[in-house]
This record gives sequence, structure tokens and C-alpha cells, in this order.
Amino acid sequence: MRLVQAAKKAVPRALYPSSLLRRLVQRHSGFRVVGGPFRGMHYIDRAVWGAYIPKLLGTYELELHQYIEEAIAAGHTHVIDVGGAEGYYAVGLLLRLPHARLTVFEQLADARGAITQLAERNGIRDRLDILGSCAPEALEECLTRTKATLILCDVEGYERELLDLERVPSLRGVDMLIEVHDAQVPGVSQVLTARFGSTHDIAHIRQGDRSVRHHYPFHDVASTLWPGAVLKYGLNEFRSPENGWLWLKARH
Repeated sequence: MRLVQAAKKAVPRALYPSSLLRRLVQRHSGFRVVGGPFRGMHYIDRAVWGAYIPKLLGTYELELHQYIEEAIAAGHTHVIDVGGAEGYYAVGLLLRLPHARLTVFEQLADARGAITQLAERNGIRDRLDILGSCAPEALEECLTRTKATLILCDVEGYERELLDLERVPSLRGVDMLIEVHDAQVPGVSQVLTARFGSTHDIAHIRQGDRSVRHHYPFHDVASTLWPGAVLKYGLNEFRSPENGWLWLKARH
């Protein structure tokens, strides 16, 4: 361990394998998302939250791709994204739903600035409303005002308090894709399943594996010579294994 720490201090961060891989992917992609439901989206040079390289590769949360496509096919005209980070889903969905509007809640000012940058880069800023923190009362007001029919939610455990039918009754008629953080709030996925079991059809989604062979798209000389562990690092999203997602389809 001491040798690893000493090596890190001796080598500039720009020469770390992860930094070299990041630049390689940026160069190959031209800062456009390579695959997945948001293929072709112009991206920025950083992630405020979540793994950056998988977002450029289009492998980010690939377990959700079929549900994202299902949501797009449903033709929602207003979407709410709670916990938007730098806007991967907010901007991506607006590109795929050209007649929709979207409201994104994000409490970090730096992230809201990144969302604005990403939205302007992709020409959809006029269809995007960017707000700050989201309490249950703010979510109910937004649902009532916008008549949104789809919610994406990634709030690091706050989903237990936020997604409360007593305080947000409009959730009864809304489809939801929720990241559940059982590592941070033990049992939260079971709580939400019980809470919405009478109003929604619920699918539990678990994390899957990534492989360089199937998920890393570039096969040039540089990537061929690099150890597979380095390329797989670029596919890693560094998630707690206890965490997953819920896909809730409103019955009415």
C-alpha cells in the first residue's frame, strides 16, 4: 500500500492510467456520447456526479436502457428529473423527446451551471427548466403545474422522504424510474415497493457486469496494448452493490 501511495505521489495525475484513458475516450468520441439511448449527444469535459467515462461511452447505467427506451416510446410531454447532476438524463431525454419539456431539480450550483452548459451545447435550453433543491411540497407543486407523467429520481437515499404519497399525492398517476440507495438507507427499496404496490406495477433492477469485449467500443492500437484492467476501469461506475433501481409504471 505504501508503495502504491508513493508511486501516486511520484507520477503526475495527468499520467495516471485513468487520466490517459479519459483523454483517449474524449479524443475517439469527439465529446459525443458513443452508444446507448443518448447516442450523439454533445457532452462536456467532466461529470459533476457519477462516472464520466461510461457516460461518454454510452454504457452508463446500461441496466436502464430498455426502460429509458420504453419511457421514450410512451411519448411523455413533460418529465421531471430530480437529482440531475450535470444533465446526462435531462438533456438526453429532451433530445429524444423533441416535443417535450423537462424540469430538473439539482441542489448543487456547480451542477446547475453544468446542466446549462450541456443544454446550450445541444440546443435544447429553451425546453428545460432548472430548479434547486426538491422537497415533497415542491415536487407536488411541480407535478400539479406541469402535468408531468414521468419522474427520474436519484437523490442518494432521500427518495424515502421525497416520494411520499401522503405529501405528494400526484405520484399515483406518474411513471417513475428511481435509483434506490439501500447502502445508505437500509430497506428503502422495500419501503417504496410497499408504498407504491397498490398504484404501480414495479420492476426491481439490479446491477449487471461490464466487460471490455462487449461494452468497450474502441479497438485501436493504444487500447489493444493497454491492460484489460485499465479499460474495465473506464467501464466502472463505482456503485455500492446493495443499490439498484425501481421502475414503476402507473396503473391509472
